[in-house]
Amino acid sequence: MASASVDIGDINSALENYRKAMEVCQKHGMITDEMEILAEFAWAKWFTPMKREEAIKSYEEGIARAREVGLKRQRV
Repeated sequence: MASASVDIGDINSALENYRKAMEVCQKHGMITDEMEILAEFAWAKWFTPMKREEAIKSYEEGIARAREVGLKRQRV
């Protein structure tokens, strides 16, 4: 749904659907899928108007999550 929303230009719906998909992946330990969705989320976020501070916070949160998941994968 998120990808289809991006295709038709409904970025807000896409972002919401990407968030939901990431939550499902986190809940079920689907790390690879979560990282793919996180990358797509960041790409879609690029097309939204946001202030510099909001952009920095959003991307820092994504980077932190990617690092956290990367550390989990290394321990397994």
